[in-house]
Amino acid sequence: MNQYTEPCKCVICDNKCDFYRSLSMGELQSLDDAKTAIFFKKGETILKKGAFSKQIIFLSKGYVKIIMESNFKKSLILEILGKGNFVNSLFLANNDSSPITVVALTDVTVCLTDTDFFMNLLHKNGNFAIDFLSHFNKNGFSRFKKMSSIALKQTRGRLADTLIHLHYTFKDEIVNQILTRKEIAELSNLSTENTIRTLKEFETEKVIRLKGKKIEITDLDLLKKISDIG
Repeated sequence: MNQYTEPCKCVICDNKCDFYRSLSMGELQSLDDAKTAIFFKKGETILKKGAFSKQIIFLSKGYVKIIMESNFKKSLILEILGKGNFVNSLFLANNDSSPITVVALTDVTVCLTDTDFFMNLLHKNGNFAIDFLSHFNKNGFSRFKKMSSIALKQTRGRLADTLIHLHYTFKDEIVNQILTRKEIAELSNLSTENTIRTLKEFETEKVIRLKGKKIEITDLDLLKKISDIG
């Protein structure tokens, strides 16, 4: 069950996210005063599709998966996000229900800030608005590339894109220590069986090395070539 915890203090943080660096000390203090931190255990749902939220959700610690769910009990993992990301920024200004579900992949701490308060910060500080828009566009472009991969690429290209995404998300050659094969399949819009078979092909070609649940990238350049071929 989720529980309240002590929020991190942006005003004294030496590792502020880039889009917070344009806020004044007074604005950072008001942000600290306004936000609430909540801890979620691995596997808990942070935001459910169809729910209404008047708060922007910032990932302070841990990893989450962003899921698109259909009415046919099929789901697609859009992306994996780590700390320093807003998980619902793409529909910040809308009053619609959430189109996504957000689930904790690890133990997670999120900071919640009232949407009206956050929008007021954007209106008052133009540099902050530009920096946030840059972050917003980066997330949007990432999801555009994801949907293009699914629509235009074959099995090998899709799985290569997924492994590259995980490589840069976890910032490690060992790209998967917390995801199941089923979750990797859902990231690639593939069946679990097809994913396992293609991973073994990549290992035979010395693109990756499989160590139980772990996947180690041994030739990132070749993996990128597979992605380019599609």
